[in-house]
Amino acid sequence: MHNTTNTTNTTYVPIALDVLITDVKSNDLHEKVSELLYKKYLSNTMKESDDVKGILFGEFQRPLCSMTLEIKGRVKNVHFLVDTGSPRTFVCEEALNSYKLFVTDPKAPFL
Repeated sequence: MHNTTNTTNTTYVPIALDVLITDVKSNDLHEKVSELLYKKYLSNTMKESDDVKGILFGEFQRPLCSMTLEIKGRVKNVHFLVDTGSPRTFVCEEALNSYKLFVTDPKAPFL
């Protein structure tokens, strides 16, 4: 049985949206993608930026972008896979760990 969340008459089952991306790995984000986007993945920065830089990367030309993400007053450069078909934005465990966060309630916002 999966946990579900009802939001505006839509049932959201996270496991149903899990997609295996085999052509982009953590090492790629830290090295190749960071080099192409001129932003080191998960590096600290002083302030948020409105700049969003993007590329198509990997065997399947995945759209990736780099932008700043502020959580609990800490700002980092984070690379995101752009998936316009997903009803949610996901932040991977590696990125959350870099903020020293642990998710106890997936419905609660990060402030």
